[in-house]
Amino acid sequence: MNFKEIEYNLSDGSFNFELKDIYKHVVMTAGGVFALGHELVNVSVEVNESMGYAYVSGFKVVDARGNDVSYFYKPAIFKVNSVDHLGGGVATTHIFDSPCDTQCNIDGCEYTRAVAHSGDLSGEGNCNKAYICENCGCAYMPEKVKHISDKTVIYRCGNDLTLHEVVYVCCGSVAYKEEHYSKNGATCKTLAVCDGCGRTYGELDPNNHEQHPTYVKLNADNHSVFYPCCSMSYDEKHSGGKANCSELATCEHCGTGYGVLDPNNHSGTPEIKANPEHPELHIESYKCCGKSKAEAHSGGKATCLSPASCEVCGVSYGKPDSHNHASEAMSYQVEKNNASMHEAYHVCCNGYAGKFIIMAVLQPAFRVQFVRNAVLNTVT
Repeated sequence: MNFKEIEYNLSDGSFNFELKDIYKHVVMTAGGVFALGHELVNVSVEVNESMGYAYVSGFKVVDARGNDVSYFYKPAIFKVNSVDHLGGGVATTHIFDSPCDTQCNIDGCEYTRAVAHSGDLSGEGNCNKAYICENCGCAYMPEKVKHISDKTVIYRCGNDLTLHEVVYVCCGSVAYKEEHYSKNGATCKTLAVCDGCGRTYGELDPNNHEQHPTYVKLNADNHSVFYPCCSMSYDEKHSGGKANCSELATCEHCGTGYGVLDPNNHSGTPEIKANPEHPELHIESYKCCGKSKAEAHSGGKATCLSPASCEVCGVSYGKPDSHNHASEAMSYQVEKNNASMHEAYHVCCNGYAGKFIIMAVLQPAFRVQFVRNAVLNTVT
């Protein structure tokens, strides 16, 4: 049940308050009783006479036992404006069929008001199904609706050179706008094509060419660069490549040799020979450029029997190392003047290793661990 009509007379401060059904039959007036025994016992009205309107801010309905049943009813008109419809100076109110009605229903009155539907009686409103206004029961679509799906797709951009619209798949309404974007971007001749909506946008990129350049030698230091796609051309220095002892560096773009030779970067492998005049040296020579140099032998390791061998040319050089024995094998004998002592010698060079005291043992055979000139231990 909704309030269908409220009348207010500013001339004497009284008002008439009625509830009507959908057929506009009066079912209850102020102080009256419903067929169900419900009685309207209180109506709260705020009056602004300077502005010429009355505002129904609340009401109370009770049943035959005095219980509050106001929740059973919903007010339909909250605000009514006073106007002289009859032309006799008597102010009456505009009449509307519902809180959402915008046109006054009195014949000849052209007054309209701005109102908005609200709520959803059905609870099923969404982007594809109308909402039912809680005030008037009319079907309407609010500005913000519940979408069936959150899935979106980039759909259109119209004449916008910077933005396109992203719309909901479920209903086609605009979810948001975003800037055009492209993985490949613009080139020197072609604008970027948006990966989302397919529109060209932005400006040309003079540094992103559609074709490879051609290079032409100008002189020993420079070559020209020409892009056939957009006819861009400029000069630049040779670059790339690496010089050696016999050839200049080769420009990686135009193939021109440029710069100076590098005497320390040889193109061939060296030839190593012994130096008869200086046994401590060998000669390293390069056929690629004819350069040669003498270098001292290096590497290898001398032993007690032989000097070190040069790791470059293989020639033996230097002196043997009496402390670096070629073998760990030892020989033993009783000291000539002292039968209680044994002497040890290195088998490789017969060098004296040391001596030790002979100890009584249960077994005839034994092994000895020692350090030169020092007795360590005996092991049976």
